[in-house]
Amino acid sequence: MINKKKFLAIIPARSGSKGLKNKNFLKLGNLQLYEWTVKSVLKSKIIDHIIVSSDSKKITNLSYNNIAIERDHRKPSLAMDNTKIIEVILDILKKNISYDYVVLLQPTSPFRNYKDIDICIKKMILGKYSSAFSAKRLEHDPRWSFTMSKKNKLNPIIKNFPISTNRQDACTFYRPTGEIYIASSKWLINKKTFISNNSLGYLSTSQFIVDIDNKNDFQFAEYLVSSKKVSPS
Repeated sequence: MINKKKFLAIIPARSGSKGLKNKNFLKLGNLQLYEWTVKSVLKSKIIDHIIVSSDSKKITNLSYNNIAIERDHRKPSLAMDNTKIIEVILDILKKNISYDYVVLLQPTSPFRNYKDIDICIKKMILGKYSSAFSAKRLEHDPRWSFTMSKKNKLNPIIKNFPISTNRQDACTFYRPTGEIYIASSKWLINKKTFISNNSLGYLSTSQFIVDIDNKNDFQFAEYLVSSKKVSPS
């Protein structure tokens, strides 16, 4: 709790997935994927309550180190492939109106540094931002990207395509890592998004940033775990 504000962590772990079947419940090392995130957020000194949102019966009563974690049973209409995560969050907020801030922690980013959660929250509050999300620097300038026709003709994705491709002329761009999203409950209810022109971009300190969406992503995560390059927080 910071300045008497209450923080709710939401871990979305629905069953099913088009890219990788039941990915949130796959075993990564000795833990199911969503459990990596649970163990990470439990080390937060700011989070007041944790909710795992799922439509799966695999998640019943959760308890780690005598800390109870609430399970929010997601109704079928909010567990579809096209369901937006903001819809799930707003449904949870209807039943948890006392929380000032929501911290979204996706299981598909299992290797987050748990310290980043609290640091990101503190920086957002101190800077008076509406929201915050973990970010990383892109290795390449996305303005130098193209679409390709069936005849292999390349077309720049932007009209004002930069003529120079020298590295020193490139701009620096960033993208969300998927590890951490934070916003005030009021902001989410009104704006229905975590990202705006008043968002803090928090540079992730994770050594390995992995967003598991398909089999190849998961196999890489397995390699990192089996080679002991990463371990649960």
